[in-house]
Amino acid sequence: MTYPEALSAIHSRKRFSSVASLERMTRLMERLGNPQDQIRCIHVAGTNGKGSVCAFTESILRTAGYHVGLFTSPYLVDFRERIQFDRNCISEEMLVSCFEAVMAEEESLERLGYEPINEFELVTAIAFYAFAQMHVDYAVIEVGLGGRYDATNVLRAPEVCCITPISLDHTAVLGNTLAEIALEKSGIIKQGTKVVSGAQEPEAMDVIKETADQKGCALIVLRERTILAESLVGTRMEYKGCAVNVPLLGRHQVDNAITAWEICTAAGISDSDIVAGIERTAWKGRLQYLPGVPTVLIDAGHNPAGIRTLTDTLDTLLKGRPMISVMAMMRDKDYAACIPEIARRSKTLIAASVGLPRSLPQDELAAQAEPYCEVLTAPTVSDGIELAKKIASKEEMILICGSVYAAGEAVKLLDP
Repeated sequence: MTYPEALSAIHSRKRFSSVASLERMTRLMERLGNPQDQIRCIHVAGTNGKGSVCAFTESILRTAGYHVGLFTSPYLVDFRERIQFDRNCISEEMLVSCFEAVMAEEESLERLGYEPINEFELVTAIAFYAFAQMHVDYAVIEVGLGGRYDATNVLRAPEVCCITPISLDHTAVLGNTLAEIALEKSGIIKQGTKVVSGAQEPEAMDVIKETADQKGCALIVLRERTILAESLVGTRMEYKGCAVNVPLLGRHQVDNAITAWEICTAAGISDSDIVAGIERTAWKGRLQYLPGVPTVLIDAGHNPAGIRTLTDTLDTLLKGRPMISVMAMMRDKDYAACIPEIARRSKTLIAASVGLPRSLPQDELAAQAEPYCEVLTAPTVSDGIELAKKIASKEEMILICGSVYAAGEAVKLLDP
């Protein structure tokens, strides 16, 4: 089997199963010898920031001398970004090999009449199997959706569980209140496991605390940090008496960094390795700054909370600098709450589409932005970027935002 054939087979699976359940994954993992139980894992759930927390955590563990697997979603440019070893994407050959091993057991189960696994379950099984084959020292695992019934939650005893800030997202699946969503996310907490929580609204924190108490877990919350300096190349902050340069932009990334700090402290990593690991972290497409003429900022925020962290950073760092925005969003996101926040900070907004069935048509995006700034349209994000580069002056910054897909297109074009 070739890599394109394996990728096509993965994508041919249903996106969602008929019933939210861990039974499909549990059966499959048992057939594979439960590879997830053969490695030490850090398990990260939450609404916003969990990918960045995973990136910081992975960098710290690798700085401390460990070989580290990283499982995240979605990807920006290459599907293989989802499964990494020491920040190198899984090879095409190994992905095919692991796919074939997993599918051999899955097909046996399907012949017995069991419900087929969905796409995310298959990719998760491949990741766990690959990490066990590679004998990684640690695997940093990002939850896909929710927590309680997420495919990654076949982990029986993770080294540390983490829940990043919770906000209203995927409400059709997870619930309509912060408490309901927090209950789903808290489903990753296992008996006696160390639990780290990012900053939470009281409604969500109450649920996390209650779950941790019920499971006999030590709940670790963030201490106060001090911002020392901020610029477009990062933030210098102090935490636990240590000064550290956080290379990812925005105060929210400072909080993501200290969340990873607490995770790694709980895992026994020294402060010196933690500081060095934070300072080496790279995570494309998340408030990624590209110097040049014009300068460019790329961000994958795609819900109101994510857009709020973006605009907070813009307000702090740009200080009124004129901006041309290229924006593309998904129709199933709260775009009406997001688009005006970007438009009112833009001199010009270029409405684009990522060309997927879920995409918000550029004309509808433009209509949301028109009360606030000059609006242009482009058929694709790439076309929008080219248009922005043509009309931008030396003083103006180009922002590409609104979805992970838009950020991925920007990274592919501007920072491959």
